[in-house]
Amino acid sequence: MQNIAQDAFMGISFPLPPKNEQQAIVRFLDAKTAQIDELIANKRQLIYILKEKRQTLISRTVTRGLPPEVAKVAGLEPTPKMKDSGVDWLDRLPTHWQILPMTKYLSEMSDYRGKTPEKTNEGVFLVTARNVRMGYIDYECSQEFVSPDEYHEIMRRGLPKVGDILFTTEAPLGNVALVDREDIALAQRIIRFRLRPSHFSSQFALYAMMADYFQSQLKSLSTGSTAEGLKASKLSVLRLVCPPPLEQKKIEHFLNTQCAGLDALVSTAEEAIQRLTEYRQAMITSAVTGKINVRGLV
Repeated sequence: MQNIAQDAFMGISFPLPPKNEQQAIVRFLDAKTAQIDELIANKRQLIYILKEKRQTLISRTVTRGLPPEVAKVAGLEPTPKMKDSGVDWLDRLPTHWQILPMTKYLSEMSDYRGKTPEKTNEGVFLVTARNVRMGYIDYECSQEFVSPDEYHEIMRRGLPKVGDILFTTEAPLGNVALVDREDIALAQRIIRFRLRPSHFSSQFALYAMMADYFQSQLKSLSTGSTAEGLKASKLSVLRLVCPPPLEQKKIEHFLNTQCAGLDALVSTAEEAIQRLTEYRQAMITSAVTGKINVRGLV
């Protein structure tokens, strides 16, 4: 943590305009920063709405199917018959869909909980629970490495392949992402799933695990008062909704397209917030250093 000695701090000099100019600067900045803060708040609200729309879209589509007009174009029944799911966490689903115990349809599973691997300054990238965001691996938020010489010992429980699903067991619980590169090691609090392709597309399964119905299961099975976690013994209780393979592919194509559009709008809003924040700081700096003549502006 950076700090500054008290003597050094007390020795810092800064411009000191006359009192009336100070008051004018304050009035100017109060008005301008309020305008910018309102714009930022509006952008944040937009981001919230877009993310909620994305989550609702995923949750609805993986439990009820494609919207009728999209299903018709895709060659599917636009209004399939529905049935009661028979489970508390899901209302109804198409009659030709199944609800399957997830662990019975795994071809491979590796639980990496255990000893913390020794970190190095460089080497093989270590994906931690912090890197696993909801739907993707963030390689920028945390960058840790392990020695290539220790890699096979660290990964003795199973090596990742592109398309495997990573699942965080706590802190946070229930984030999921697809493995998109194989030159990685996996840290504690991560389980790797490889589902049978005869029953599940990896991308569809990812969306299904992001959906509200699956996250509700996790919440009901979790333990811990400060940080929710899931015991390995509870994995067998988890269920996944399973449409026919062809329908899974059409659903994932639809969701890929729709989510990409929503994500682009979120990125645009986030970039606008960054620019507004930078502009706000630059304006404050210019005003208090006399680079903006505020007389007559307020």
